[in-house]
Amino acid sequence: MNEQIGWSVESKLLRYILKQLDRLAGLISNWTSTSISCTDVPACEEDPVFTAWLGATPPLYDLSGDTTPQLGGDLDVNGKSIDWGAVISTNTTYKGDTLSVTVDTNSVGFGCLLAQGADFHFDEADASSTTTTNMLVMAIETGTGTKKVLTKGQVCNTAWNWSSGPIYASETLGLLTQTPPINEDAVVVVVGWALSADTMFFSPYDAWITVVQGTTTTTTTTP
Repeated sequence: MNEQIGWSVESKLLRYILKQLDRLAGLISNWTSTSISCTDVPACEEDPVFTAWLGATPPLYDLSGDTTPQLGGDLDVNGKSIDWGAVISTNTTYKGDTLSVTVDTNSVGFGCLLAQGADFHFDEADASSTTTTNMLVMAIETGTGTKKVLTKGQVCNTAWNWSSGPIYASETLGLLTQTPPINEDAVVVVVGWALSADTMFFSPYDAWITVVQGTTTTTTTTP
């Protein structure tokens, strides 16, 4: 046999691993800092592979440790679901799907209902007309310019005081209401549902109806 059993590739690898484990045990028992770095390896025991391993960035096992995680491909939920968690209760917080868009007007601030205009920019929504209730989103940043908006999800604003039930676009610029608009040509569009007095689930419907005022004609005849 050309290969001796005692020095097979597997044996060499096992011997190397055992050696490094022994060195790690020594380091762990002697180090006084909060983490091990390359400088903790004695010069007489330096090993290129081992030293590189100590200095490498550790793998990420928890997404909460990365504030800007990026996917390398499509996210497969593997038959599971995305958990929205409990109903949020902290003012000006949100959980959900967002976009970065150009906002031209927002005098309300956080929680302003915005609608897309003909220029594809967003302005304060107004349920008085269908042209000012297109592509509804919610401002989660104040001011104008390139801003992040919520397209669907939970949002909390302690300035609200909801009752259980649906929430509509208002005929007052940028505001929400739980009273359906009744003026002629007004747009009745549900933009979400109350989860608590301060929190709603924002999910604007893709369809709406307009108010048409009917008239009653009374004809009186004299015999």
